[in-house]
Amino acid sequence: MQDYTARLPEAFATDVALANGTTVAATNSVGANGFSYSKDPNGGGAFFHFSLPPASQKGVILGELHLRWTIVPQK
Repeated sequence: MQDYTARLPEAFATDVALANGTTVAATNSVGANGFSYSKDPNGGGAFFHFSLPPASQKGVILGELHLRWTIVPQK
């Protein structure tokens, strides 16, 4: 496997953005497009996608995600 997607849930979120402090670094032939994110079109979370080169190239993505969620107030 070279492509990975993880869903991070946030029950009442309508949007998400990367906040200050986020760092993502890549090594061993992982291009700048090795990481992306998007809000869940069904609401309530976000998807984070990581692409790595073939295992023989031993690519690594590492970092720290800081997220800023937009939350709908609940009644």
